[in-house]
Amino acid sequence: MEKIWLVFSMVHFFSVSFQISAQWVMLNSPHSNVNDLYISNNGKILCACDSGLYYSIDNFQNWDNLIDLPVKRIKRDNYGNIYATSTNLYKSTDQGLSWHVPYNASLDSIPQYISNIFINDSGYIFTVQFHMQDGFPTPLGFKSADFGETWDRIWKGTVYSSPWFYTAWSIIENNTGTLFVSYTYFDPYYRETKIIKKVLGGDWVTLFDDTEARNMYIFNQALYFATGSGRPRGVIKSTDDGNTFTQLTNGLSFPDLVQQLILKSDIFVALDPHNNAIFYSYDEGENWSPFNLGGLNSTINSVYLDDNRTLYACTDSGIYVYTGPLSVEDKISQTDFSLLQNYPNPFNPSTNIQYAISSRQFVTLKVFDVLGKEITTLVNEEKPAGSYEVEFKSSFGSLQLASGIYYYQLRAGDFIETKKMILMK
Repeated sequence: MEKIWLVFSMVHFFSVSFQISAQWVMLNSPHSNVNDLYISNNGKILCACDSGLYYSIDNFQNWDNLIDLPVKRIKRDNYGNIYATSTNLYKSTDQGLSWHVPYNASLDSIPQYISNIFINDSGYIFTVQFHMQDGFPTPLGFKSADFGETWDRIWKGTVYSSPWFYTAWSIIENNTGTLFVSYTYFDPYYRETKIIKKVLGGDWVTLFDDTEARNMYIFNQALYFATGSGRPRGVIKSTDDGNTFTQLTNGLSFPDLVQQLILKSDIFVALDPHNNAIFYSYDEGENWSPFNLGGLNSTINSVYLDDNRTLYACTDSGIYVYTGPLSVEDKISQTDFSLLQNYPNPFNPSTNIQYAISSRQFVTLKVFDVLGKEITTLVNEEKPAGSYEVEFKSSFGSLQLASGIYYYQLRAGDFIETKKMILMK
């Protein structure tokens, strides 16, 4: 069987408007209240829910429960280890099949009730968490340089006697060893929301007063903050450790509350939970446009973009997938070779695929499952220039395809393009 790497490509342009018109489709989810998602490049799926951590190897069809505790976040390091945050930090070294707590959970100075996690390129793990000290909540920050086996406390919030709310939102370390932490405290008489930083060998200093960073990221050596309440807020970028910054809010809806960012070389994605909105940018955050959320009728907790450039939304009612693609309109020079989105999509039991070639070529049109395994070949012959349409059926011979995501790929000479389609029975 043939396997393929599926690659998202973007047309470079000037003075072009974009319109996203595709719908969202709900997938089979292990439970409601989905918090996070992880999909490996071989199709193994991990789903973090309030009810636990779940695992699927058959394209979202069936799920096994791996951790029977609330799980908020899933992170993978550069060494193949996967981590899940819960009452403790869980670790898997076998692509999510088995899990364990890598440290002695009876010790005091360890990650517990983790609110956020960051892993750098060297595999060092940083966490912030809720902590009770002498009956009062006090957030803490920890670091592990040995894949979670041992931990050092690197930050402790000020102990207050009567907080109504006290939490650490996020933590990150840049490539020079500078640490950043964001937290919020308030009681009936006092409120404190800050982003603080500590250079290597220095003391903690305030970077932003009255600004909370729900998440922090490093992309192309720049620091990005997904910020909530306070000023400044929205998406903040800094190239000098926060000493100066730029607000990237053009097109974001008021009040510019951003909880999460996805930063890729060809697309940025931002989640605004206040307005239950998702935005995209093709110019590294300079301009934002909203996704059409047709079909997505639930509170969005997070978004996830897999290696195949498929976008998912984790919501209170389950997992949704964006049926794409992103269509580019107005003044874009079109290639003479093209592969169109199948219609209808989602489909059951059949769908039509259209393509065009500008010269005589040997053409193949194949369908693959989410693991990259070839399902069928629809076209495998030399074709003259022209436009063509092919019907794809979800059942042929003895094969009955299950509901889920599939990919179809056109090859004609040097032209290769892949699109996704969704079968919903």
